[in-house]
Amino acid sequence: MEQNTSDFEMTALLVDLNAIREYLSQVLAEGDDEELCRAIGYVTQARIRLTEKETAPLASPSCTCLSASPPPT
Repeated sequence: MEQNTSDFEMTALLVDLNAIREYLSQVLAEGDDEELCRAIGYVTQARIRLTEKETAPLASPSCTCLSASPPPT
């Protein structure tokens, strides 16, 4: 029986600062230096993504969902 698996992306689970804090607390509790190094990389990627998300404009020219005019009928 063949099983299909997908890649696991830790950064996808680090959606806010609370998730990052919890993740780092768990990694530190384990005491695994190699895992801590990986965690620092994951947290760095997540923080970059979160910062970009916070500074992104609410609407782009191609997005009409937030425009002032009603959608065409």
